[in-house]
Amino acid sequence: MTVNLRFWISAALSGLLLFLAFPPFHLFFPSFVALVPITAWIVEQKNSRVGRARAFRGGFCFGVIYWGLILHWIPLSLWKISPWSFPAYVALTVLLALPKASFAWVLHHLFHEARISVCLALALCWTGLDWLVGNLPGALSFPWLELGTSLTGYPQVVGSAELVGTRGITFWIALLNGLLVEMIIQIRQEVSGYLLMKKMITAALIFSIPVSWGIWRSESLSMVPVGEIAVVQPNVIKKTNMSTMSLADSTFSTLQKMNVDRMNPSSDLIVLPEATFWNKIEADRGIRKNLSEVFRDWPAPVLFGGIGTTVNDLNSTEYNSAFLFNPREGLTDFRYDKHYLVPWFETMPFSLFDWRVQDLNFSQYGRGSQRSIGELPGGMNFGVLICYESIFAEHSRILRKGGADILVNMTNDAWLQAEWGTLPYRTFAFWQHPSHLIMRAIENRVGVVRSANTGFSFFVDPLGKVYGQLESSKSNMRRETVHTTSGLTFYARFGDLIGLVSFVGTILMLLNGRFRFQDA
Repeated sequence: MTVNLRFWISAALSGLLLFLAFPPFHLFFPSFVALVPITAWIVEQKNSRVGRARAFRGGFCFGVIYWGLILHWIPLSLWKISPWSFPAYVALTVLLALPKASFAWVLHHLFHEARISVCLALALCWTGLDWLVGNLPGALSFPWLELGTSLTGYPQVVGSAELVGTRGITFWIALLNGLLVEMIIQIRQEVSGYLLMKKMITAALIFSIPVSWGIWRSESLSMVPVGEIAVVQPNVIKKTNMSTMSLADSTFSTLQKMNVDRMNPSSDLIVLPEATFWNKIEADRGIRKNLSEVFRDWPAPVLFGGIGTTVNDLNSTEYNSAFLFNPREGLTDFRYDKHYLVPWFETMPFSLFDWRVQDLNFSQYGRGSQRSIGELPGGMNFGVLICYESIFAEHSRILRKGGADILVNMTNDAWLQAEWGTLPYRTFAFWQHPSHLIMRAIENRVGVVRSANTGFSFFVDPLGKVYGQLESSKSNMRRETVHTTSGLTFYARFGDLIGLVSFVGTILMLLNGRFRFQDA
């Protein structure tokens, strides 16, 4: 087998296996072997500048394959909205491939120059670079489907996320991949059976201890019912030529037909999706009047999405916001403004791109400054995650630490739907996006409620178990008991220590390798 052919097979195989580990496939085995082919290829490159350059190129190609597969839905779902969807997909894939190229270069350097074992080098640099990408400023941050999220289909297995967070799970998975690479190297070198058996026992222990913790916690964790919450899934599809008032009228009509007012009166909260109304709620008297007419007979306070505004002497800023409406008192003072905005749809990462055409499909929102906690008469406190914010673990952690008993995710995933001819179908993003919420529930051991305009709407308990899911692409509603736990988890108290330590450790090891190289 030629060198180039082996490289392409390694890059493609790792990219494909990682793709299969994530939703909607959610296969268990690939998470623990996906990094083996590309890692084995990287560490086999010669200890030279040429070898490191080859490792960088190899990591880049692996990144292009991986992200190309993961994000393939972007042009499928957006091509009717913008002619720039395919160029944007290519640009994003290439941009996200650069951290994978850096990972490969760092891994090669740590192994050859710093003399770090494959397993530790792999775990440190993969997790550390994930931490860096997830903590870049503003719209540059993109912690989408990090390695630890690949096991959300098996919540008992990742129960230790309450201690170490998602990146702690990432470190664990990468470490096991690295141990498998070391065993393969030992087999090729025909080392003694004793050394190989020692490595296998080490791998078995590293695998079984966190899993045992997760299983034990799933049987022993004490969950407390905190309230009755209903999710409403209107399934109102926004057309590109619809005015905001036409869309609001369509939404009000749909909500009236759903007979939410006949729901069990013991509900504590009713949750509608993100941007339920694309209107300026505080400034639009007509919308507020319609809200009062439609919500006045509903059996509980209503959390809904709309456009918030802040006016000062210089200008007016719009926000993607969540509002709370009390049927007896009207619109309350609670308003949460979205912190993490979707690049190119809700904010411009660089002023360079201000040439983008402004129309009903794009907005320029302000970034929220406060993480407001909602308070209900029954004593339940909730924190809001609007759409994309579910992928940011630190955001949920701050809300939990700030007093939230549960997390409420309001989203509108209608734009993730594509069409084959005239037949609409769900892209893989329909499954990818909500999978992050399972990790948020486990990390903080809280209940999570998700209301999505077109689906999937569901509930998650503090163990990461999904229940009460509504079928997508249908208007429906469901009421369930939501649970929480008393006290804060270790992760909620202290944050992403594993990610930070991995990043700092990687830098220190790189410096150590540099010093070794200079001494030599």
